Amino acid sequence: MTVKLIGVLHAEQHESGKLIENDCLIGVVDTPVNPARLSELNALDREPPHAIEHFFESYNKFQGCPFSIKGQGGASDALRTLERAMCNPAIPLEGASL
Repeated sequence: MTVKLIGVLHAEQHESGKLIENDCLIGVVDTPVNPARLSELNALDREPPHAIEHFFESYNKFQGCPFSIKGQGGASDALRTLERAMCNPAIPLEGASL
């Protein structure tokens, strides 16, 4: 499946007593049959991004990992975040490709 990045939520969480970056990439399906209708996260009304933030906060709270969103970025920021993560050998990225 091809996914088009439309944004990123910049976040931090506490894990094993350490504060770590845990940015969340946001994407939409983009295929010849189902082309992406969005190109930027900010193209959504305010409520859907708020619901996405709430999902990540609730999921991490359930897992017992304090999690806080520090900001949002658009598609180009999401791509830079992905590229930075792929260049960092300390971060395992199974199945990730550009």
